[in-house]
Amino acid sequence: MSLFEGKKIVAASGVAGFGDCENIKIKRGKDFSIVGDFCTSIKEKRPYAPKVTAVAAIQADEILRMVNKLEKE
Repeated sequence: MSLFEGKKIVAASGVAGFGDCENIKIKRGKDFSIVGDFCTSIKEKRPYAPKVTAVAAIQADEILRMVNKLEKE
């Protein structure tokens, strides 16, 4: 039995830097979504507000998508 069994997860990967928001992608699985560019690390670049905010907005949209899907079931 998994710690997250039956739960939906929305996470982020690659939110550092700025000026490349067009590279943000969404990877979806059965019970999860991961949002980010999957490349930039906070070890290499700082996490600046514009990109972090863009990723957070997409994460919020993913949560709404999941909730809406659950309500239809």
